[in-house]
Amino acid sequence: MKKAVIILSILIYFSDAYSQGCGIAEKETIDNMVLYKAYLRNTSYRQTTQNLWELTSADPEYYDGKSYFYFDSNGNLRKHIETVSYPESLSTKIAYYNIEGELMYILFGSFDAEGDSYQGIAYKAHCGEYNDSIVFKYNVQYEFGVDFENRSTQGISSKYPAIIGSYSHIDSLKLFLSIEELQLPTNCKKVQFDKQISKNETAFINSFNINLREQPNTSSKIIRTMTVGERVNILGVFHQENINNLGNYNWYKIDIYGIEGYIFGAFLETVEKTIE
Repeated sequence: MKKAVIILSILIYFSDAYSQGCGIAEKETIDNMVLYKAYLRNTSYRQTTQNLWELTSADPEYYDGKSYFYFDSNGNLRKHIETVSYPESLSTKIAYYNIEGELMYILFGSFDAEGDSYQGIAYKAHCGEYNDSIVFKYNVQYEFGVDFENRSTQGISSKYPAIIGSYSHIDSLKLFLSIEELQLPTNCKKVQFDKQISKNETAFINSFNINLREQPNTSSKIIRTMTVGERVNILGVFHQENINNLGNYNWYKIDIYGIEGYIFGAFLETVEKTIE
């Protein structure tokens, strides 16, 4: 009997570890931190053979895309957001790192007018060595440019899915950007991420198969479904509701590709707020 109890305890422990994930815990911790925001700027206009990229505290104001790096007070990279937007396509990556530069959590999505898309979430199942198991869920609607092995996959792996690209460690980011060090520039503004989203802000969907509804309640008609990485514009903020297993969040009226409806706030990524 004692042996059975021990085995059951172990199973409960690992079940809880895999269902929660230290990557999710790290994400929540980072979003509660005061962070320092830096922008990635292309320096190719200088016609130099040195690095083509640098970090700056000033917004380069690129038209089609942004790459943001967020550092803690000790100069460690903790979060990276990359968005690329054209009239016919959208790509998003939101990545969180621990103080050793290991990727803890990443949300990613890419969509274009032709219908080709991929989206997913991956995070560390439990803390420990870099090759610890990864919880991942992603799908590919069509093969576009790359012959993805799986169109729809979910489960636990010993490594991050290759689809996320050069994000699995801070060293891979530096190599991809031809940067020797990711160092916090001077005079960066302080920011914090907040689950309370305001009217006229932009947010990203953080889960799969999320319902856009006609009214701000779970019994109203479903207009369409949304998925990870899709960008929405906030048109209004409505009452809070505590829904089982999701928590206490506001309902929001949103616009997505010209379609308006309501979404529960648990399914929206936190948004950046500047600290004065």
